Amino acid sequence: GTMGAGDDLTRLFGAAQSRLRAPMERLFVRLRMPRLTVTGKDLEDREGRDALRALVSELLADPPARSYDRPTGLVRLQGPVNLDAIRALMPSLETDPLGAVTPWLINGQLLGTAIVAGSTHSDLLGQYRSELLGVLAKLSELPMPEFHRVLTSSVNRTLDEALAAVLDVLRAAAHLAVE
Repeated sequence: GTMGAGDDLTRLFGAAQSRLRAPMERLFVRLRMPRLTVTGKDLEDREGRDALRALVSELLADPPARSYDRPTGLVRLQGPVNLDAIRALMPSLETDPLGAVTPWLINGQLLGTAIVAGSTHSDLLGQYRSELLGVLAKLSELPMPEFHRVLTSSVNRTLDEALAAVLDVLRAAAHLAVE
């Protein structure tokens, strides 16, 4: 769940997560195909866009509380959300065609900056988020077909290494939470 969020926002986060997962799962299957050409429908569908739009609208209308009880025994991704950056992206979310970079930019803004498990705190997620948002900002300047080509054909070693470090921290945190 989203700590400090009301029931509507928590429900909308769950709905958006569920709706955005389906196109991503299909994309990861397709990425194994040789000479793949990605189109907008491979990255996003109308239901996912609608779910993200509803989530962003509710988030901007009723942001989570700044103070809340932090439960123990959980692995948390936490950090500030730049509502101004998300608000600035909202018009593009309304008008951009499916498969544009805008939903990726919004989801990057929603990613936390720290991984917390008990007394363990890691800022590697924030480093990954910064790198990811920087890459996405550059990709947002490209025409959509070029964005799709770069997304599926190029490698960003710095981004890959940052993600690997985050996954290592998450594995360690999950192991601690289970013990």
